[in-house]
Amino acid sequence: MAATATIALALLGAAHLPVVRARAFDWARAYAAQNFGIIVQADDLAYNLLTASVTLRNPSLSTAGEPPFLRADSLRVALDRDVLWGTVRIQRLDLVRP
Repeated sequence: MAATATIALALLGAAHLPVVRARAFDWARAYAAQNFGIIVQADDLAYNLLTASVTLRNPSLSTAGEPPFLRADSLRVALDRDVLWGTVRIQRLDLVRP
């Protein structure tokens, strides 16, 4: 049991490494572009798998060839825990200086 908990904590910690966050951000940007036509740019992506939340620092959202329709110092999205099973529901959205 202790070995299982140790492995789970190690995997959780590894998921928050900068290289993993960068790959997750690349995937999320490609997903937004392909499925919604939204170009996402930001200085940094941070997430917390325990709280099901995502934060973008200095985000800019636009569509191809258009100026950004949203800019902010930060954008934080808290999701319902059902996101782990594929259901995306936003519980809270915080914008700092949009």
